[in-house]
Amino acid sequence: MAAEGLISEETYEKYLSKLLAGDRRGCWKIVVGLLEAGVGLLPLYDDLFKRSLYEVGDRWARHEVSVTAEHIASAITEHVMSLAYPCLFSHAKAERLAVVSCVAEENHQIGARMVADYFELQGWGSHFAGANEPLADLLRYVGERKPDVVALSVAVSANLPRLALVVEALLTRANPPRIIVGGQAFRKGGAEVFERTGQVKYLGTLSELGGYIKSYDDGGGVS
Repeated sequence: MAAEGLISEETYEKYLSKLLAGDRRGCWKIVVGLLEAGVGLLPLYDDLFKRSLYEVGDRWARHEVSVTAEHIASAITEHVMSLAYPCLFSHAKAERLAVVSCVAEENHQIGARMVADYFELQGWGSHFAGANEPLADLLRYVGERKPDVVALSVAVSANLPRLALVVEALLTRANPPRIIVGGQAFRKGGAEVFERTGQVKYLGTLSELGGYIKSYDDGGGVS
């Protein structure tokens, strides 16, 4: 795994500028340079991709960028994320499995995809269901695959009630999986509602996810 180097504020601002301009080639060159400099996936995902997309989302909410510009920024991000894939799939896979999904009506999938990628980097298998996953289909898939962990992502706060439905449905199953929740929708709070049971954990960063995975692997599960 590459060294976990830091991403400078200057580099971040340069990347953000090119992202807002829709400059895919420029973003690609910056990411290639960071990987060649030894920056690892954790800072790349948390401190560049996630941070810049949150900024784009905030600007959209303030009507400073259009929906089209936001969609282009998301498409560029998914494109440059592929640069990290060689290090993801070079790891031997453990027997642990995570199913990672967005809830129904949630169309912002990049955060969930980052989580799925990070599970792979840590030696887990991950099945990424993507955006707008119908509840019945997700429950059926979980029943068939019996994952150790189900990770659920919500970017838009209006979808938190849908997340609650998914969590409730999973917890009422026989031998329910551990559940992780996260996403931009929690930036203003609300995670405590889901953490009332020890079966559900809110994680805000990939670094926190790394600690969660380590605890699970070390202890055969987390409390």
